[in-house]
Amino acid sequence: MANSDAVAAVEACYALDVDDDTWLQQLADAMHPLLQPEIGLLAYQLLPPGPSAGYRIGRICQSADSALELVPKMAQVRDLLERRHAGAANFIELAQAAVLDRIFQTGVEEPVNKVLWSERETVGPRWMHTLFTPIEDQHVLLARHLAGGGVTAFVSGLASRRTVEPRDRELWTMILAHVDAGQRLRARLAGALGDGLDAPPGGAVLDDGRVVHADGDATVPDLRAALQRAAQEIDRARASKGGRGVDAVEVWQGLVDGRWSLVESFDTDGRRFVLAHRNEPGVGDARALTELETWVVGLAVRGCSDKLIGYTLGIARSTAAGHLASAMKKLQIARRVDLVRYLGPRFPEG
Repeated sequence: MANSDAVAAVEACYALDVDDDTWLQQLADAMHPLLQPEIGLLAYQLLPPGPSAGYRIGRICQSADSALELVPKMAQVRDLLERRHAGAANFIELAQAAVLDRIFQTGVEEPVNKVLWSERETVGPRWMHTLFTPIEDQHVLLARHLAGGGVTAFVSGLASRRTVEPRDRELWTMILAHVDAGQRLRARLAGALGDGLDAPPGGAVLDDGRVVHADGDATVPDLRAALQRAAQEIDRARASKGGRGVDAVEVWQGLVDGRWSLVESFDTDGRRFVLAHRNEPGVGDARALTELETWVVGLAVRGCSDKLIGYTLGIARSTAAGHLASAMKKLQIARRVDLVRYLGPRFPEG
């Protein structure tokens, strides 16, 4: 992946001026050179199952460089699940939909660092995984949404079994943190993005790495300084002379201090600014955990390391470890491996 542009994939996550279909398409195109599919790259959004219904599939697209027409094949799967949801499926389709539910749930529950189909637990017939294509292996990347449930998935078809270098594995999981943050921010703003450069509620405007307007927590000196450091790190990542790969993405954390996403904005004269938008996952739990402890546990049960938890939330690795230890003490769970056993990998939305 020496010539791939990982920063471009991160930038695509925070495109706020495009519709949802275009957002997913741009992400798929940006992920294509990182995953290097031999057969094609399919991107889709998996909607969370309801209390009385199974999974459904939302938007679907494929990267522009895909060799096969994958969207029509995945659309058939989506249509089957929609017929089940509408109560119009026949007996055979109901049985197929039940198997698909198992496939999706098994995939969602795999640890985030298992990015190859060949290293994941698989259930159901092979065609439900390959869509009748000559796929021997797949890169399977799932951005699990911390708020509201659901998944944004990228599946890259390979003609032979592969191995993944540790640094590539780390890079992909970091990008998935931005996919989650980007879709959450888009949902939160939902057409409310103004043309002006006033500080967003609870956020800030930065010009050349300096806070020039601030609101709420962003006015606190230490937090202003954190925003300025983060904006400067992002600028360095974009301009990295060593390439826009894993080292550049490593400094561009998923959030700043667990609160803000930083997004480019331009005024009417084309001058560049950075807006700091409040973008916490906004999930809660009844187990006496603080909000931050809930987010940390939610990531830990997905198999995220302390380092990846810190990266996703924009906090220090030691801070992530401390909050996890506090949460485990409150939950009376002694071992990290027991978090999944007792809480399940879809915590907190499950």
